[in-house]
Amino acid sequence: MNRNVIMTCTITGAGNTADKHRDSKVAPTQIAHAAIEAARAGATIVHSHVRNPETGKGSRNKARYRKVVSRICESEIEVMINLTKGMGSDLYLDSGEQPLHFSKDNDLAGSIERLVQVDELMGTRTQTPAEAEAEAEADARVSLWLKTQ
Repeated sequence: MNRNVIMTCTITGAGNTADKHRDSKVAPTQIAHAAIEAARAGATIVHSHVRNPETGKGSRNKARYRKVVSRICESEIEVMINLTKGMGSDLYLDSGEQPLHFSKDNDLAGSIERLVQVDELMGTRTQTPAEAEAEAEADARVSLWLKTQ
């Protein structure tokens, strides 16, 4: 039996969780720091939403995602980053006399809008100095081999 474990840590939780616990992470730097700590504690994957730091509510702001991803990558910790695509699927109906009217609390977005942060940030991982050196050495060996052919 395979006893290897893959542990996923959801950094911010789903939905508007900032008001549910005093230590909820809302700023991109806080979210990134929590992801790094989770990886150091053994998480293989960190799943992240971003928040509006002023309100604590969920956000699809690409700059906030970029900051989270950049900070995690700069830490050189080995962890898979799983950015949410779930934001934008909240539908609330009013109650009472107009049950089919949409509530002001809706957050509805199409699939393309829900994935812009993932599309933009794919491939943004920066190489570690050791990886860059190894790649340069491999390129040099290939160039040398090609010259001898």
